[in-house]
This record gives sequence, structure tokens and C-alpha cells, in this order.
Amino acid sequence: MTSMRFAFCTTVLVIGGFATAAAAEQSIRGPLVGEIRALAITNVDGAAAARLHEEGWLEARGQLLSTSEFPELFTTIGRTWTSDGVAENRFAVPDIVRRSGMRSSNPFGVMGPGDLVSGGQATKSWSKQAVLSYWIYAGRAISTSGPR
Repeated sequence: MTSMRFAFCTTVLVIGGFATAAAAEQSIRGPLVGEIRALAITNVDGAAAARLHEEGWLEARGQLLSTSEFPELFTTIGRTWTSDGVAENRFAVPDIVRRSGMRSSNPFGVMGPGDLVSGGQATKSWSKQAVLSYWIYAGRAISTSGPR
């Protein structure tokens, strides 16, 4: 019985070690193309935005991009957020904005798909409510003149 317990523990440790190694490898590789993150940076912090652009991040505001300039991102997200009538050589990134308050646009007053959940914590009168910005990883540095 003791040898079975030892074998089981050894197997769990080996499998756990592989899972930990895989998670560490992913964090070393960096973000995935098409990954979206909410970031708490101010609109006036141009240095932070420039640094994000250099690292391959683009604010997700629904802008149209060229399929030839952003082939990795196009391969990942395709034309999912692109309106009909847009030229085939262009595609849109999602337009993600924070909804004000916690109310749902659902007429029945219940949360639905796409509703932003803030965690239900009461707002403190002394805290500032900053808007989060949403960024999508494009896989390459973004030119400082902005995407076209």
C-alpha cells in the first residue's frame, strides 16, 4: 500500500511540474495575438500609450486596419467585428468601451451577454472613478502615426 501511495504522489508531482512549466513558458512567450486586456492608464499619459504601441498593443476602439499591415491579427480575429461594405483588404478590431454604471440595457433589468460586471462593490465617496481602456495585442509594434 505504501508503494502505491508513493507511486501516486510521484505521478501527481510529475504532472504538476509539467503544468507549472507550461504556465511559466506561456508567461515568458508573452501575450497571444488577439488577446485583449483592460488597462488602467489615463488618456493624457502619452508615454504609457507609446510604450504599449512599441510592445505591440493597440487600443480596441473599432478602428479599421490593413490586412497586409497586420496579417497575424487578421488571421486571428478575421472580419468578426467588420461591417458589411468594408473593403476586403481591411478589417476592424472590436470597439470596447466601458458602460457607465452597472445597469443592463436588457428591458427586463437582468445581466446579459456583454454586460460589464464591476464586482458589486459599493463606490467609496473618496475614490476617483477612472475609465479602463481596452487594448488588443497586434503581434508587432504599432507605428507612432497610428494605424490606418
